[in-house]
Amino acid sequence: MMPFSVTASAGAAIGTEAWITTDGSNQLIPDISGDRIVWQDDRNGNFDIYMYDLSTGKETQVTTDESDQMSPKISGDRIVWTDYRGGVENLDIYMYDIPAGRETQITTDTSVQWKPAISGDHIVWVDFSEDHRTAIYMYDISTGTETQIATDGMQPDNPAISEDRIVWEDHRNWEGGIEGNADIYMYDVSTGKEVQITTDELHQREPAISGNYIAWLDYRNEGELDVYMYDLSTGEEIQITGNDSEQFNVDISGNYFVYDDVRDPMNRDVYLYDISKGEETRITTHEAYQADVAISGNVIVWEDMRNGAMRVDGYPFENSDIYTFTLDSADLSLTDNKNTNPEENNVDKENSKKSIEDIISAIFSNILHKLPFYTVSSSEPAAAEESGTGPFEEAEVVPDEEPADEGFMKEVAVEEAEVVPGEEYPPEDLPEQGAIANPVHEAELPAEEVHEEYAARGPGEYLMRQGDILKLPGDYELLVKLIDEKSKMVWLEFEKNGDFVDDEILSLPAEETIWDLYSYPVDGDEELIYRVRLKDVSGDKEIVFYIEFM
Repeated sequence: MMPFSVTASAGAAIGTEAWITTDGSNQLIPDISGDRIVWQDDRNGNFDIYMYDLSTGKETQVTTDESDQMSPKISGDRIVWTDYRGGVENLDIYMYDIPAGRETQITTDTSVQWKPAISGDHIVWVDFSEDHRTAIYMYDISTGTETQIATDGMQPDNPAISEDRIVWEDHRNWEGGIEGNADIYMYDVSTGKEVQITTDELHQREPAISGNYIAWLDYRNEGELDVYMYDLSTGEEIQITGNDSEQFNVDISGNYFVYDDVRDPMNRDVYLYDISKGEETRITTHEAYQADVAISGNVIVWEDMRNGAMRVDGYPFENSDIYTFTLDSADLSLTDNKNTNPEENNVDKENSKKSIEDIISAIFSNILHKLPFYTVSSSEPAAAEESGTGPFEEAEVVPDEEPADEGFMKEVAVEEAEVVPGEEYPPEDLPEQGAIANPVHEAELPAEEVHEEYAARGPGEYLMRQGDILKLPGDYELLVKLIDEKSKMVWLEFEKNGDFVDDEILSLPAEETIWDLYSYPVDGDEELIYRVRLKDVSGDKEIVFYIEFM
């Protein structure tokens, strides 16, 4: 590794930034525990899990199955992820034991399990039951037992865990409408007690937890995402950010809170907040896009686009790398418990209560459509060393003209399709329909508000939210069933006159961003009639996609 030193300006933090991956493909959604960093990597044509050890400079490929393995989380010697080898209708949670070199399938149910998090012996995830509702489950590695934590009637999502405490966003108090009301709840495994953490009438989402601190993304300030926290030891709620921009992907380690920030509208940066000092520090200053931040102890990790580009054919970023920033002034007395197994910690139980666990990062790239198109100049990064790291040799990124109006998309009048908003969380009487049926109904919203919010963005380009229905010519409809901002995935369903035709999961960045839709013939052969291309999966459960009318 050949790190370079930088000084973050906002809070006078001094530390060392290091470029971890130099492969020309995408390395995304990193997580960190102690000296180990994990991420999903598409260098082999599918997403695999890779790991890098900061202490040895060694990179290791963890998974080799030809299907996708995504959204890794790490705690000490264990890595968990969402695995696609059973197909998109049967996602499972897998675990890898680093010292043993052993992979284990954790879930075997034929429905969908995804969004895992891990702390010590406990793994949590989101589970789709047979009636297509969500629940939170926990698996105890030491006993081999599985327990349901949050029931499916609450539509829980995005769990995170720290030792015996599990947090998630919960929709039991949701009464409909665009704003909705997601709250943060906590369950203590040791006591069996559930506690409601937030009571504000607007959304609180994507929680993280470390010891006594819980953080989340909050919509209460005119819909702008801010970071809030709750101290379990004092019962005090504190607003961390309050500027005019939005924050995403909050994580915690000891007194340190990290998050992505878009106060510069043309890129996204990593910021740190020290709760003990009440100080915010800007960690990244490069003009490129930095996001999906995580922290363990005094090391911050994120995905970085300074060596990459947005492809001129309209696809999203390519060549995203993993970077780290090591704080020189870290309070190392606060041990991060996700670095080791509990019995290996050199701190007592009281100190371990103040330590860090694996946190699910949150809301994704809602600014892709704001960015200019970029191409990378001929000054390419130096080849990676055997360890998997590379020297800091910054590629020059220059703005390019927008691509010519030709190629994939045809010119299509906006009037040919209509977006109908739907409830984000469907009613309980769910019909059996399709492999991942999760039917929605029209929300009773003012028409003028609906059309302004959900109008087509250009020829064949649409912005839709989870639960929306796109009415297409020929009595066809495209339904947005489920959006996972963290993994940049969306479930879509294709229907004709209310009858199921097909469904698919699309993800970014991957080859599966294109989905061909065929007719629903009474007799005769199927005919290609529409082509869907996913462009962006962003925050607040929104997607941007193109439709080509064949």
